[in-house]
Amino acid sequence: MKRILLMLTLGYSVMTHAEEWRTIKTDNFRVHYPAELKEWAHSASTELEIVRSKVLEQQARALPTIADVVVYDPANMANGFALPSTDSPLMALFATPPQSDTVISNQDSWQQLLILHEYIHLVHLSQPSRNKWRQKLRDLHDVSDVIMAVMPRWVAEGYATLLESRLTGRGRLHDNYSEAILRYYAQQGALLPYSKLNNGDDSYLSGSMAYILGVRFLAWLEDNYGAQTLDAVWTRAQAVKSRDFEEAFSGVFRDSPATLYKRFVAEYTYKAMQSQYQQPPKLDKLWMRFDHGARDVQLSPNKKQFLVVESSKDDEISLKVYETSEDEKAKERFLEAQEKLLEADSKDITDTAPEVFPRKHVMSLPESNHRGILHPQWLDEQHVLFVAKTRLGNGQYVNDLFQWDLETDQVTKLTEKAGLRRFTIRSDTSVIAEVAKNGVSYLADINLTTGEQQPLFTPSLGTLFDHPVMDPTHSQLAFVAKDLNQAWRLEVYDFASEQVKKLLAPEGSQFLASPTWSDDGSEIYFVAGVKGNLEVYRYQFARQQLSKWQSRQLVVRQILPQPEGLLYSFVTPQGVRINEATELNWVAVTARTDPSQVARQPALPAKLPEAEIFPEQYHSAPYDPLQQASTLTLSEQFNSASVHSLSVGLKGQDFLQTLAWQVGADLDVFDGDYAGYYAGLRYKSGQWQTKLTGNYAEIDLMDQQQSVLLGVKETSALELSTEYRWLGDKYSFTPYLSGVSLDNGVDTYNGGVIGGKGAWSYDTHASALALSATAERWLGDMEGYRYGADLHAKLWQVPIWLDVDSRYMQSGGLTLGGVNLSSNEVTRRYDMVTESMLPFSFATGRKYLGYGVATSANSKAGSPKLFYRQHQVDSEVVAQTYGVSIEMRLSLGWAEQFAPAGLSDLKLDTGLGRVESDLFENENRVWFNVWYEL
Repeated sequence: MKRILLMLTLGYSVMTHAEEWRTIKTDNFRVHYPAELKEWAHSASTELEIVRSKVLEQQARALPTIADVVVYDPANMANGFALPSTDSPLMALFATPPQSDTVISNQDSWQQLLILHEYIHLVHLSQPSRNKWRQKLRDLHDVSDVIMAVMPRWVAEGYATLLESRLTGRGRLHDNYSEAILRYYAQQGALLPYSKLNNGDDSYLSGSMAYILGVRFLAWLEDNYGAQTLDAVWTRAQAVKSRDFEEAFSGVFRDSPATLYKRFVAEYTYKAMQSQYQQPPKLDKLWMRFDHGARDVQLSPNKKQFLVVESSKDDEISLKVYETSEDEKAKERFLEAQEKLLEADSKDITDTAPEVFPRKHVMSLPESNHRGILHPQWLDEQHVLFVAKTRLGNGQYVNDLFQWDLETDQVTKLTEKAGLRRFTIRSDTSVIAEVAKNGVSYLADINLTTGEQQPLFTPSLGTLFDHPVMDPTHSQLAFVAKDLNQAWRLEVYDFASEQVKKLLAPEGSQFLASPTWSDDGSEIYFVAGVKGNLEVYRYQFARQQLSKWQSRQLVVRQILPQPEGLLYSFVTPQGVRINEATELNWVAVTARTDPSQVARQPALPAKLPEAEIFPEQYHSAPYDPLQQASTLTLSEQFNSASVHSLSVGLKGQDFLQTLAWQVGADLDVFDGDYAGYYAGLRYKSGQWQTKLTGNYAEIDLMDQQQSVLLGVKETSALELSTEYRWLGDKYSFTPYLSGVSLDNGVDTYNGGVIGGKGAWSYDTHASALALSATAERWLGDMEGYRYGADLHAKLWQVPIWLDVDSRYMQSGGLTLGGVNLSSNEVTRRYDMVTESMLPFSFATGRKYLGYGVATSANSKAGSPKLFYRQHQVDSEVVAQTYGVSIEMRLSLGWAEQFAPAGLSDLKLDTGLGRVESDLFENENRVWFNVWYEL
């Protein structure tokens, strides 16, 4: 019966999964995609082969095996990643294109740039080692394979960015926005030191420097020492002689990368300062200072308040409302403080008044559950519309429109799975938005009552849109757009005539952002990038004249026209600032260009051809989960209270991890106290999951200190389970059924389990509340139940965890103690309560109750927790434990759901602490457990 049930479940899963995903096989790639991204994926399949041939021509390198590529759209944003491996290389391509005001907007097509960047990662990092023994180890074990491929982040990202630019003549090396940032940072003496180049420091935008600064350092190396010298580093890194990056680099450059980086920074800073001295920028009055990130500034209709989305160094995001008028009370408080200083010490020297006092903060809306807050707009004086992410049932995210009522502080969701980004308000019931769905960007009129979308133009993969802005009369719409192989352009659409007017851009421009109408609609302002500077421009419709404002040499991001001048926001290493300019010197621009005339730098001979949206060239077939890859698995468990074992096994799965399996053994190779064996099979299809798991173990309890049982204990367990997961925006609920057979060496229990798991969370960074609960009813021979609950709260950045676990088995047989192992996965779900600080079978009984409390410096996964836990067996407190621990799933982030078998399903539990009990003398304990669990 169990075999029939399993076959039926797997058969249903295969059929449902086959309908959702398909695979395209080319000569060198397997491209997996959901049905809705068919056009994007087929075009990408052709582009992949073109990119491979051009990289091979330039590098004389290619991947040693066929690469798996997944095309999907998990977060409604532009991104991608690669996981290097000599036998299982993979890359992921996010279909949503970038917006115009990003460092990745300078490209012929998003698809081409993304494929080129991620493929360079694989070719650069997945080359086999010429040391045969090191390569054998890489072939044998997924973990060692990836670890040996790793290079410093700035090297990996910088080199992929270098080739993305060298092979296209565009990209981030030639990007005006990137260049403007670095030039200004250099003028402020704020370029990162070499030690911070990988991950940045606390300065604003420093996390991006591995890309935009790393690429310029590598380009400088090529320009000064030759491309072949830099290329020799990658050859040396895979030599028979073992070398890390530093050794491979120093051997050909005669100096360390840190030393040459200092020289590069000095030269770059010198050139940046020269440009500043040649044309000293005019200084405007500082209007507002932000501590870190700030974007999407919007003045209220009556100009008395403004909105801004702020972000902190810790990535806390909130939508804030400020008054536009100066805060006179802040000035008074400052002056009073200075008077008190002099009263206390008449010879003291008072503080210099700040250049600007902060505007008065009115109210805030914090980000909820890491969904982001984007592109806020005033609907009226009391209501604000903004974009945030909605979590879908498959765990992915899509952008939707929300309304914030300032009077009640309530948030209402207005759309469902809309996929919109920037928008402009057309009326009380509709907005014009740029929609990004299935890789296509288009402008649509969205009805806020019905959610219906009406595209303004025919959607196409080859055309991108951004920055829709309605004029004051609501008769014209300004927006920016881009076609393949072209630059971003500014256009105006007239609703009455349904005609589009293209406005010529400054000659050589390549970055376009922040179109903004004047109050009377006669002019439109925007930011454009030319020759590494971001400049402010104005187009006057009556005169059909384009003018440029006197250069400030600042990284200008947004313009807010005022009756007496301009407000403009700009980037600094310390955070975003807003200046007020009242003296506006406009100079007519005569050198204008059509956007098809792209500002492109010289490229290498192996230059990529012009980007295209390619038609179907390769056959696609239903995704096949039986295409399996396997690996050796190794892990270790050390517990001073019980065993020191090594785990050896085989683990396999398909690329999408639909069908996964593992077999192996946990063996105490030091004392022989434990021998366990396990096998597992898991099938996932959408929200369904089915598992068959079997465990067998022999435990010598004679050497288990404080164990209440003696002799060799044999246990075995078999479980067949199936579950379905409902996933909402803030909650999840998973009902499940299981058939279980347990043998504890004395009695055998056969029965079934019916239960469910539920979770709800609300997280705003500063505060959070999350609750998860489990309830099971055990039927048959193992008559009983299990209830559990976990509460996570965070107040004023201090996280607290509370948990409780209650179990009851009518016939007895519950045991307390022992470590989490692959070979006791089923047993610990039911009749075995693991506790790493206690030996196996420390206590037995019918009823168990355990509860604990923990706290940490932060809520991030992997942070050490201070904990206390109490264990009761048959209503008697048998042990109390406390100490410091780390418990987490070892995850690769976005790559986790596609990672090779040896890099998925890994868990870690480690720590040190003290155990107290009336049954033995109190002792200190230490443990380190890493294991695989399907």
